[in-house]
Amino acid sequence: MYSVIMGHLGSDMVAANAVVIVARNLGTVVCFGIANAGAILLGKTIGEGHLEQVKADASRFCKITFLGGLVGGLLIFLLRPVFMEMADLSQVAKGYLSIMLYINMYYVLGQAMNTTVICGVFRSGGDSRWGFICDVIDMWLFSLPLGFFSAFVLKLPPMVVYFLICLDEFVKMPFIYRHYKSYRWLKDITREF
Repeated sequence: MYSVIMGHLGSDMVAANAVVIVARNLGTVVCFGIANAGAILLGKTIGEGHLEQVKADASRFCKITFLGGLVGGLLIFLLRPVFMEMADLSQVAKGYLSIMLYINMYYVLGQAMNTTVICGVFRSGGDSRWGFICDVIDMWLFSLPLGFFSAFVLKLPPMVVYFLICLDEFVKMPFIYRHYKSYRWLKDITREF
């Protein structure tokens, strides 16, 4: 659905988006690794029955991810000249790409934090359902409708539409944080055999 929105905004936008996806993936790859490692390590600690230790470890994973997200954003900033020359783009597409790279410098932080908490912390406690519901609501009731409305109805400029679409990670962040601090996700789901 995001491709439909981008396609509506023009071929220059599609071309710039193809390059920025590479930049975003590079900026978040370490944080996705932290999320997966966190799920394994926290799950092991939960299985051992050390629930208070899990809270401290989850907090550490979040702090490490925050730093990783900052480094990811810095990496996009430092490699910006490389990304700008990565593909043979028109001047309009290069203008879009320049702004999109700046937007993704902050976006990777939100994506990294949410991924670590939803895919790492919540899953380790057996609460993958909450993250799924949160992601579905955020995408289908906020991000995509806002993108379609701003692009097809309001006919806003492409960079405004892209910025609005990239708010999704930050819209769900307060809800994720509230659920994280409630510790309702922290359940020992192991069984004795």
